[in-house]
Amino acid sequence: MKVCFVSSYPPEKGNLAEYAFHLVEELKKSRKIKRLIILANKALHPEKEKKGKVMIVRCWRTDSLLLPLNILRNIIKHKPDLVFFNCHMMSWGKNLVANFFGALLPFISRKIFNYKVIVILHNIVEAVDLDKLGIKPSKLNLFGSYLATKSLLSADRVIVTLRSFVSLLRRKYNRNNIIHIPHGTLGKKVKKPRVGGKTILVFGFWRGGKNLPLIIEAFQELRKKDRSLKLIVAGSSHPNFPGYLERMRKEYEKSGNILFTGYISPEELDKVFLPSTVVVLPYTAATGTSGVIHLAASYGKPIVASDLPEIRETAEDEGFSVSFIPVNDKEALKLAIERIIKSRKLQESMGRRNLKAAENLSFSVISRKYLDTSLEILGDREV
Repeated sequence: MKVCFVSSYPPEKGNLAEYAFHLVEELKKSRKIKRLIILANKALHPEKEKKGKVMIVRCWRTDSLLLPLNILRNIIKHKPDLVFFNCHMMSWGKNLVANFFGALLPFISRKIFNYKVIVILHNIVEAVDLDKLGIKPSKLNLFGSYLATKSLLSADRVIVTLRSFVSLLRRKYNRNNIIHIPHGTLGKKVKKPRVGGKTILVFGFWRGGKNLPLIIEAFQELRKKDRSLKLIVAGSSHPNFPGYLERMRKEYEKSGNILFTGYISPEELDKVFLPSTVVVLPYTAATGTSGVIHLAASYGKPIVASDLPEIRETAEDEGFSVSFIPVNDKEALKLAIERIIKSRKLQESMGRRNLKAAENLSFSVISRKYLDTSLEILGDREV
């Protein structure tokens, strides 16, 4: 089959570009896919990039009101058997109108142009605190979000990465085409957990809800007792919150033993995960399942995380070992980190459980579920 895959894509950062990269790397291995055309956002690269059966066509810009036309024109041009939309509620930039227009694409593609459509929906309005995303929960915005979700749910299948999203959407929108497929991991990136060391890692696209000041303050206090502790702050500012990490870096970089790495590409993950002792998610809010948990598990790392519903559901549903702390509780965070760093036995037990879960949920396993769903829609159940 010929597939169009609409998503942000590296070297562009965030808005699910990295998720798309890992999923595409597995999908392209399937003999069932003859051609995979990625309709990606503009980057400082040639207009078209082709590697084997994969072609990258950079045809749209974030925040552009013309993005639906540019994407639709390319879908029609390539005449795919199936169109994937890899998205969340703010995939298309900061502009709410552009995001609304982007959300109409599944409806237009299926209902008007009669393409088979799968939407991978990573978060939903019903489970997000809009204020924490910088969006006013006005009547207009809520109505627009409702219509946008209705359009996304018009696809042949809607795939969500949290099981609770299935019941939420089915109940509110009366749709039975919504299924759950877990996020996916990189598999086992190491044979067994690496124990020892005193390095704390935080990773991601940074904004206020990721609560970077809390872990930095906790680290500074822990370092008063142990000067050999090290904190790695990996990643860059969230695309919709430019300058956030730069401000944090300016404020804290000189406080000692804190390394700000900047953006880490999918090919560079080893550089920050292999030397880490524990991975921390000090968030005050989550918009869906956490890619960082899945990355940490792939490297067999112990995890400390805020006790948020989305993170707890991910851990319990997918079998990850996570030390949970109350949201925004610095003392509990310090105790959890100290407990793990001081115990090689705990590092190994948590790491082994996370490696096992990562192996069972690798992108190679998850991509097969995507292929099964695709072939079912196209009327071919044989894999």
